[in-house]
Amino acid sequence: MQKDLKRVQRLIKILQAVDGRNPGRLDLANKFEVSERQVYRDINALIEANFPITYSKKTGAYSYENGFSLKKIALTQNELQALLLSKEIMSSIGGAAARSMDSFFSRLIDNSKPASISNQPVSVRMDLPVDFQKIEAQYNALLQAVEAHERVRIEHIGESREYTKRELDPYRLFYSDGFWYVIGYCHLRDDIRTFALDKIRHVEPLDQSFGVRRNFDFEAYMSTCWKQYSLGEPEEVTMRFSPEAAKDIKRKKWHPKQRISENPDGSIMLSVELAGYEEIIRWVLSWGRHAEIIGPDALKKIYNDEVRQMARAGKRHEK
Repeated sequence: MQKDLKRVQRLIKILQAVDGRNPGRLDLANKFEVSERQVYRDINALIEANFPITYSKKTGAYSYENGFSLKKIALTQNELQALLLSKEIMSSIGGAAARSMDSFFSRLIDNSKPASISNQPVSVRMDLPVDFQKIEAQYNALLQAVEAHERVRIEHIGESREYTKRELDPYRLFYSDGFWYVIGYCHLRDDIRTFALDKIRHVEPLDQSFGVRRNFDFEAYMSTCWKQYSLGEPEEVTMRFSPEAAKDIKRKKWHPKQRISENPDGSIMLSVELAGYEEIIRWVLSWGRHAEIIGPDALKKIYNDEVRQMARAGKRHEK
């Protein structure tokens, strides 16, 4: 996602650079710190997207045809609303992506009526994000390493509350539930691992290139997670929800590969293949007495132990 997002940002800036300035291919390459071949590919992508860009062999410059200009774009109300929602989402995420979106948006809506913006009828509510300033250094260092396929050494705090040094081949950054994560091959664990950026205090480039292992597929990997983490081999997890909770469970899709079956008493069974227990236990516990884990047996035991410990803690507080 990050690599695609960065290219989208560059394409937007190329459109802005061409608007009235007539830059050459080398000018654009130097401006965006990419090769002239990459600029050529970007321009072709924009032309295929129906932007009327033309190239002059005489001057070696790009320009728009027939007086076209981004400043003359007139947005429909629906298009403006779509942009407003995109801006709201990016602003929630924070960082360079939000700043780029703000800049692009301010340029694009110069000709829009202020009233059409202030009367926005649709909004998006997202989980409050981690303070991006606290992780910006880690984000920038890891993003550079992802793009360069460069191994890094990180200092990460785990469940023991102690920092460990790990060598990591970072594959991708992703944002989920208010937090930024990096996923990649951890040499300490000899496996794919996910790390929250706010739990990393230092990132050191190692000047060693890497290749993606095991034909890694991000979407396939994430399909084995309940939220962000995957550990071990996937196995089927089955949960039962009371008739009262069943109504809310059926209102949305909680996992891309979930399966729901209904019981005669109005309760439901929710099943999904997951690798790792911690995240799903926390989620089921959040439903209180209206949910329980049916299987597998090992997960059910851990869940029941946690319920008993919560009950004991509640009794201690009552004294």
